[in-house]
Amino acid sequence: MPIPDPVRSLARIALALNQSRESNQALEAILEGVGELLPSQLSTVLLLRHQALEVAAHRGFPSSSLPIEPLLPTQHPRLARAMQSTGAVIFDDPEEPDPFDAAFPGAKVHACMAAPLRVENRLLGLVTTDSLELPCYQEPHRELFEVFAALAASALENARLHQELAAAQSRLQAEAASLNAEIQAGLGSELIGDSKAMKALKQEIAAVGPTESGVLILGPTGSGKELVARALHAASTRSDRPLIRLDCASLPESLVQAELFGHARGAFTGATSARPGRFEIADQSTLFLDEVGELPPEVQPKLLRALQEGEIERLGESKVRKLDVRVLAATNRDLAAEVRTGRFREDLFHRLAIYPIRVPSLAERKEDIPALVQHFCRRLGPKLGLPHFPIDEPWLNSLQNRPWPGNVRELGNFLERHLIRQRHFLATGGAEPDAEEITQSHERGQVGAESWPWPVKQAQSLFCQQRAAAAMLATGGNVSAAARLLGVHRGWLYRHGIPKFAGKT
Repeated sequence: MPIPDPVRSLARIALALNQSRESNQALEAILEGVGELLPSQLSTVLLLRHQALEVAAHRGFPSSSLPIEPLLPTQHPRLARAMQSTGAVIFDDPEEPDPFDAAFPGAKVHACMAAPLRVENRLLGLVTTDSLELPCYQEPHRELFEVFAALAASALENARLHQELAAAQSRLQAEAASLNAEIQAGLGSELIGDSKAMKALKQEIAAVGPTESGVLILGPTGSGKELVARALHAASTRSDRPLIRLDCASLPESLVQAELFGHARGAFTGATSARPGRFEIADQSTLFLDEVGELPPEVQPKLLRALQEGEIERLGESKVRKLDVRVLAATNRDLAAEVRTGRFREDLFHRLAIYPIRVPSLAERKEDIPALVQHFCRRLGPKLGLPHFPIDEPWLNSLQNRPWPGNVRELGNFLERHLIRQRHFLATGGAEPDAEEITQSHERGQVGAESWPWPVKQAQSLFCQQRAAAAMLATGGNVSAAARLLGVHRGWLYRHGIPKFAGKT
């Protein structure tokens, strides 16, 4: 059977396939192309998934004959032959079973042809065409179908990559929007405190933030090193772009390089597609490397090259990529000592530590604890249904006398536990526990060897104030109703410092 205008048909089909940005569009364009290019009563696109072929798109199938289960090549010789072939295959043996025989009831013979969909020797699946017209498919048809299959495979791969890129872009845009919202909301101001140590830290941030210099942020765990990094980024000329973060301690050594610099498809087991690393994502912006002291030795020279030359290579690729990234790094390790023992490269240390900033521990700025407590309670209280949480001086004093080895993070975690307990007491409406029970409850909430230093009288006084204030809030400021709710006399409420809540009697 002659082929009508094959060159013009291929040109139109190629244009349609090239315009397909979604997989469904590409599949539809492939079926349209088969119908335009060849005599075909039945056409399918079979995609390879888990060593079986699934019907991704079809045209001409009676609903009763459409294969529901995946087609196993071991059970369908024609499909197996097509998958192993490098080009289109005409099936001309009438004795060989065809997986789509059921689509032609009553027909003893029908013409069939299939071509593999390959991209760089990777099999995506098959495209097939069947016809009742005999004789039908000959060598010119086979050659044309082979060219068409190559175009179809490229269209499917491009659609997949386009969808992956769109998904990645959406994730990055969401991350950027979130981070920029935090910056616009004044995230830098979350460096709470006006102690001498905090004033000095803020002066350092103001000095180096607007520059392009790298900063090494030093300080104990939980002291707020990431907040310092965000404040530095917010003060920079790159603040209109998102701060990109990588926790070097959270990844296995085998994946650190790929996460930092990206990887090519096939660079390692599971790398089914190329992927940019954090350096590429942070181009024209700032990259924050948290726990940089945990970087494995084999990655350190590559990071040094990226810092010195502004160049990276994806894992499994030789292409050099030039980038413009400002790098901020943080560690709780003594990197100078790590250099002396040979665990960290000296040249990388000096490159990272162009401008070192030390974040003080909470023990060095205990006068900031009241402001931190107010900040955490304002932030956590509404989330836990405690919009107004009374804080008294004895309680703050007891917190300031605590060592807080976990620094600001430990303080925040403790306050959240405390607010959760308070919410539970209010929700259950149980009897007021005695002072010893309150103290034991607090002690059970501590981690490891932490201890609870509050005197019993202070703990009891604090508990009563919190219960009184919460009852007033629950009853809209009605003193009598609050007293009935707690099972106490009205005078008990006033003794515990809540007259400011009283609006009704």
